[in-house]
Amino acid sequence: MKTTFFFFVVLAFLGPFELQAGEWEDIFNEDGIKVSQKSIEGSSIISFKAEMVAEKNIHELFTVLYDPDHKEDFLENVIEFRTLKVLNDYEGISYVKVANNLPFIDDRDVILHSKITLKPNLKQIYVPTKNSDLKLVPKKKGTVRIPKLRSSWLFEALSQTKTRVTYQNEVDPGGFIPKWLVNLASKRLPFGTLQKLRKLSEKKEALRRTSTFLKYFIDWEPYLGKNHPASKRTKEEALSIQAEMRGIFKQHCEAGSKESCDASKNYVVPFLRGEGF
Repeated sequence: MKTTFFFFVVLAFLGPFELQAGEWEDIFNEDGIKVSQKSIEGSSIISFKAEMVAEKNIHELFTVLYDPDHKEDFLENVIEFRTLKVLNDYEGISYVKVANNLPFIDDRDVILHSKITLKPNLKQIYVPTKNSDLKLVPKKKGTVRIPKLRSSWLFEALSQTKTRVTYQNEVDPGGFIPKWLVNLASKRLPFGTLQKLRKLSEKKEALRRTSTFLKYFIDWEPYLGKNHPASKRTKEEALSIQAEMRGIFKQHCEAGSKESCDASKNYVVPFLRGEGF
């Protein structure tokens, strides 16, 4: 694992957020995934949404979003991704750079603020992301800073074997790209992302470490019941993950992040703190 909980989900940006009011219009339905669009008042950028009910439990699907080691299989063209600031276990700031494969169009980058909200009473996990104005990374020549990004994931456990996933995005990439081309690319993005999410959830062995890690940051009992494997935890395993987290914070501290120095000695995983468990 590479850092605290929020880190592994901020790339959801290429991924409902409180967007402007309007009516959703269904535009296509393929492979069990429905894609809708909505015009945004005062903007030529369109918001797109994809929804599916997957024959997977919420723990399996959320593990894909959380996992740090398979982003190249999940999100296209990401060439740089790093944590800038950890606000808490479920919230933080990160930097993402995305390569552009079209000629004469610059790469894009963005500073992102992501927050995970657990709603166990509704059996939901909600992850909104938006661009931040914090100037934590200087702008680079040949790279356009994305001026507006709003996106999110919503996972809802329907049973121990079914999960509804909703993914929504509204992105203005900035620079000299025709708005019709932006909207055309954004139209297919949610659909392809949900396809990849479903496919990657089959790689259980590759995701096993991340799956275990998640058990100590989220109490899965309200979502899947107390007898589900995701709900079974041990203190020994929790202490092992906690030690790993302290080691990560130590690396950040030695790299100059003063906020990480105390955590390198005193960090406690949510399970051992009893938060939400």
